[in-house]
Amino acid sequence: MRAALDKAEKDLGDLRTSHVEEKKKLEDEIQWEFAGREKCRWARPMSE
Repeated sequence: MRAALDKAEKDLGDLRTSHVEEKKKLEDEIQWEFAGREKCRWARPMSE
């Protein structure tokens, strides 16, 4: 019984770690996407 509880706690910890890593990855992708759009907007010639 204790071993099953320990395994469940470890699995939950692994799931939390995975979620945090995935969230960070998505936030980074969004940030790069936004930065790319900002760079494109500011890179246009002023005459447009």
